Amino acid sequence: MRLLREYIRMVLSEESDYFGKPFVEFKERTSRGEDPLDVADDILTYVGEGSTRIVYGIPGNNDQVVKIVNTRVADHPDVEGVDIHDFSRAQKYYSNLWEADLEMQQKYPNVFPRTYETSPDGSWILSERVAPLNGDKAKFFELLGLNSQDVQNVNADAWEILIEMIKDYLLNEHDSSHYTHRYVMQEALDDDDLEDEYSTYVDDLEEPTAPFTPVFADSSPVKDSNIDDKPYGYETINRRIKAILSNPHHKGIIKAMAELGIPAREFTPKNVGISNLGGEHLVILDASLWSEK
Repeated sequence: MRLLREYIRMVLSEESDYFGKPFVEFKERTSRGEDPLDVADDILTYVGEGSTRIVYGIPGNNDQVVKIVNTRVADHPDVEGVDIHDFSRAQKYYSNLWEADLEMQQKYPNVFPRTYETSPDGSWILSERVAPLNGDKAKFFELLGLNSQDVQNVNADAWEILIEMIKDYLLNEHDSSHYTHRYVMQEALDDDDLEDEYSTYVDDLEEPTAPFTPVFADSSPVKDSNIDDKPYGYETINRRIKAILSNPHHKGIIKAMAELGIPAREFTPKNVGISNLGGEHLVILDASLWSEK
């Protein structure tokens, strides 16, 4: 399968006009030493940008985009070798090279946008065009099987804690003594349990409580005296985890994050999109992998 994908990528690379004449011109001019961003400004169409890359569309091509390392970010005033976002130029290039890595895409299919071609130095990659959620938290939570009360009650810190807990669980799925099994491995809840009075994330907006802090293996869990052998806030945490893990693709995304060391803060509505290749599904837009390949 990997050899087949490499062969397909090689064929497409040789037939660059498949992606449109503007992309052919982009490749030719950058290969002669022109700055990729200058060429893109000249012949491609600006789509958007993040901390490390600028994304351009290809006129006449609605299926692919070119992601170019953003070398225009100002240098950090106090730290040598990094920009104001604390990224070095090398880290930005490695990020592109990781995203275009065939082995990673083979091991984690449909977790990241499909890539088709990359420059030798990683300054740009040709990638599948996906529809970003652009921070739409309600849509994001709906896709993950969470409800409208979750949208209101789960703040950014609580979300990171929840995703880190799921990552920990997936890395320790076969270790029943791991703390995360207290929240995941007990009996499934009935529909009547979707709103529970014991949750730290109370679904009653008139009486909000503080965000839940997970119990780690080296500490004693806080328990509600009304619940036998269940940590405080169990029912709602359990429901949210089960909703997310009930979809094999979403489980695969978070397991990939756990194995690759991608922090929970990257799995947010600002950094995901919807791909239509092989059926509609979520993908992570920026894997935030900065180490040398």
